[in-house]
Amino acid sequence: MLAAFLTKDQNKETKDIFAGFSIATNPKFENIRREHQQKYAVNRFSFSHCRSALTVVQFRNKFSTKMRDRLLAYYREYEELLDPKTKLLISSTVMQRKDFAEVLEGFYHLIITLRNDGNKIAVLIDEYDAPFHLAIEKAISETAEGKPFVLGEFYSRIVILMRKFYSFFFKDGLSPLPECGVIIGITYMAKTSILSDLTDFKAYTTLGYDQFGPYFGFLEKEVKWLIETSQKKLAKPSILSLVPRKTL
Repeated sequence: MLAAFLTKDQNKETKDIFAGFSIATNPKFENIRREHQQKYAVNRFSFSHCRSALTVVQFRNKFSTKMRDRLLAYYREYEELLDPKTKLLISSTVMQRKDFAEVLEGFYHLIITLRNDGNKIAVLIDEYDAPFHLAIEKAISETAEGKPFVLGEFYSRIVILMRKFYSFFFKDGLSPLPECGVIIGITYMAKTSILSDLTDFKAYTTLGYDQFGPYFGFLEKEVKWLIETSQKKLAKPSILSLVPRKTL
């Protein structure tokens, strides 16, 4: 949905999918609509595919393959904007299954082309923490074999690779940097974490009542309505007492 909201698209149907939602009707979101709705060429990634990797080599191969797939998808989407040299570079990167560094170079030339065509750039990343959960789960599973809990080479190699990815898109790989970047995961993204190189970002949590809470979950009145309309014998006070604020 976020990609649909941000992506520069003249298709009226894309804009209409938000009809009736507060983001499209509430005056307090007018600045957001004016500045961001359908204003970007969007590059989006999800790292959920990495969870099945059993070794560092498997992880790197899966990650590089996914990156090549995304590069190919954007190549096809924006092919008419690319000059022959850039087309050749990107197509050879994909077809010859080149390594991670060369894939990033392909993204660099693609994004430069999009900028030259007047596009603002947005980078959306979903499940950013999936690779790290994989490494932690592997370390935990090894304790069942009598090994001590150590975040060893598997974790270290993942951190190195992911830092290269984030540094490229959000630090020193692109100039100017993307106008919009959104990184989503279930783990709080602290500036002292593996993203310590990226200092100029804001971290939000669904547990942060004042910042994000009002737009996530259900209001108390909505919970009451759900209980009443479902005709379930649930004690409202016992449920709502768990959430003393406006949202669940």
